[in-house]
Amino acid sequence: MAGNIFRGAFGQIFRRVCEGQEDDLYARIFAPQSISGPSGFADAPRPFVLRPRDLEEHQFRPGDTLYLDVHLFDLDERLLAYFIVTFLQLAREGLGLGRVPVGLVAVRSLTLERQPGETVWSQSNDRSDILPAPLKIDLSLTGGITVEHLRVEFRTPTELKSEGLVSTIPEFAILFRRVRDRISTLASLYRRPLQFDFKALGERSKTVKLVGSQLQWEQIQRRSSRTGQRHSLSGFVGWVGYEGDLSEFVPWLQAGYWSGVGRQTVWGKGEITVLNH
Repeated sequence: MAGNIFRGAFGQIFRRVCEGQEDDLYARIFAPQSISGPSGFADAPRPFVLRPRDLEEHQFRPGDTLYLDVHLFDLDERLLAYFIVTFLQLAREGLGLGRVPVGLVAVRSLTLERQPGETVWSQSNDRSDILPAPLKIDLSLTGGITVEHLRVEFRTPTELKSEGLVSTIPEFAILFRRVRDRISTLASLYRRPLQFDFKALGERSKTVKLVGSQLQWEQIQRRSSRTGQRHSLSGFVGWVGYEGDLSEFVPWLQAGYWSGVGRQTVWGKGEITVLNH
């Protein structure tokens, strides 16, 4: 629900910030044009993810600090400044039902180790033209290490579909195909197409077996303030163990942490991490 709150507030303010621009940056971020692509991508995926997972059901006292991770896949150099301006205004207008005002203290890049990196913007230095270098993951590298066992943790509700149906048990081939499709679609739209034999990768992923799991289904709904309609934010959380020739798939799963997998990743759903490999 925290992701839903941030997504709604951010979208409303971002639209106002972008008004009057020659090209419609709001549409580029929140309503990208439809594409013909993999199953589940009849509409182009939005090029960002909000990760407020640690804010769920958390109370803050005056003076406390909260953190929100933002993963941006569109490398247009203008966007970072627009994002910062939007978050500044969002902070002034306040968060949550009571619209509690907060202060934007700093914007920092993230490292591949998921730690805070260089400062991009701060209250003491309000320049936002120092762009951090984009993170890079080589999907063709395995580091020369053979991986035959790994565990994938689903840290936020994850909803995967296969052949039009929701999968309650994430067999590896289903998980990998959804990660593959999301990453390849984002790359094609916002950078350049990836050069892999995707069909062959998908076929090889079928040889990996699910060998253990501990999952639970979380039933969550959100209500749209604009339409009044209710939408599901449900999905499974927990972990799944896999066994097989996994080496070539590890970089894809590591990239899947940043992209998210499944439905509604913009809200922070589908956050995965790879363990014990």
